[in-house]
Amino acid sequence: TISGEETSRIFEIEGGEVTLERLTLAEGKRDGTTIGASGGGAIYQGGGTLLLRDMLLRDNSVESSRSGGAIYQDEGNLKIVDSTIEGSSTDSDVFAGSAGAIFVDTSNSNWLELDGSRITSSTAEGRGGAIFQNSGSVILKDSELDHNTATNSGGAIYADADGSVAATTITESRLLTNTSGSEGGAIYSDNGDAGLALVS
Repeated sequence: TISGEETSRIFEIEGGEVTLERLTLAEGKRDGTTIGASGGGAIYQGGGTLLLRDMLLRDNSVESSRSGGAIYQDEGNLKIVDSTIEGSSTDSDVFAGSAGAIFVDTSNSNWLELDGSRITSSTAEGRGGAIFQNSGSVILKDSELDHNTATNSGGAIYADADGSVAATTITESRLLTNTSGSEGGAIYSDNGDAGLALVS
């Protein structure tokens, strides 16, 4: 286990091809006073290709104006395989306090993919209890988002990626017992032309 001891972020990745495997990342924290790269209590990704395999990310958080309780994907591609993210949180009720677990803010040509993975018991005081998709593509395959909560909209996913190549695609996955204080108990989609695809 690598712990941020509720005082610091655990990893900051700015480029290259990086694989993290069979690790527990716990109690990483990004507060609102720290200068530098934005949210992501456990991981900030500023570029490159990041693969997380057989990982547990638990009880990571951001405070104040930060987003992405566990991960902030600012650029690059991110693939999460056979992993669990649980108990992540944000504490701000504005836009910047979105994404209890993962904030996707990458270029429209980039993507986040969850394959055989789970996001559970994560909370956003803003929007997107598990995932906030601000840009890029989000792909869920054989994955589960459950017991996530957003005080605003999108209990599991808030999709707001407006671009012809950005989309949200959910295949053979389960969204269970997610709640929001406003619209979209499971999914709130405002993807414009890109759209939302649900495939059984």
